[in-house]
Amino acid sequence: MSDPSPAATPRGDPPPKRRGLLATRGQKIGAIVGAAFLATIGGIIATSVVDLGKSTTKKVLSDPSAPLTVRRLPRDSLLDTRVVLPYYVVPRDTLSGPDAVSTSDLRSIGDNTPESADWARAHRAVDGSPQIVNLELRAKTDEPVTVTGINVAVLNKAPRVDGWFVAPVTGCGVETVRLALVDLDAAIPRVAYYENDASPEARHLALSVTRTDAELVQIVARTSKRQVEWQAEVLYSAPDGDGSVLVDDGGEPFRVSTEIGSRAYRYEGQGKVRREPSWDHGITVC
Repeated sequence: MSDPSPAATPRGDPPPKRRGLLATRGQKIGAIVGAAFLATIGGIIATSVVDLGKSTTKKVLSDPSAPLTVRRLPRDSLLDTRVVLPYYVVPRDTLSGPDAVSTSDLRSIGDNTPESADWARAHRAVDGSPQIVNLELRAKTDEPVTVTGINVAVLNKAPRVDGWFVAPVTGCGVETVRLALVDLDAAIPRVAYYENDASPEARHLALSVTRTDAELVQIVARTSKRQVEWQAEVLYSAPDGDGSVLVDDGGEPFRVSTEIGSRAYRYEGQGKVRREPSWDHGITVC
């Protein structure tokens, strides 16, 4: 749910180059059944605004022997044009609604500040669907490593969080991104990759990275039915052999709950929210 604390973060590496990237944009969030899953995701990655030096929430997930470093980036570290930004579903038995939250905390939640993760943890809030996991992929040397795929494993399914949420909405737009979409409700979750807004689904992933030439990938994990715990593996191929790097939430599974059935509020900025009853059955905009 929250971005993990720093651990063994490499220093001195240059920021990733701007690259052509994978995804869909400016779509309705909330048409969440069948093929509509792909149309509901607004996503993002604009590498020009990534400031890897300022975040205190980076985490290196790689095993020391792996030739690939996978770093998880904070929720707010990448500029995007997602219709709905990351948000939390808050259990009603913890807090009855936004009226029970201070204006400063609502501002933190709505603006996705680093402090919002601590607030969410303290109140048992869970990421709302779709859950966004931003990754930087970088080789440890100048010798290229090829990222060949991402596998997602569902570890547990539970009833949805019965609560409320405040969703920040940015509007509808288009951005070229590298995106990995996964439907956590599928019997066997499969990750789908997209090159850009106009492209069809890519048949496979093949990203070449070095120490100075990194790639950014956004995993967008969605459920429309329940609360799901999950983790991922980034698969790679290197001169010394193939392997994978585990991606989780600081040693714990990622957790995400559907927003459907919870009481909905739209974030209007400056710590202000308004009731959005039409979102109680799923967020739909544009």
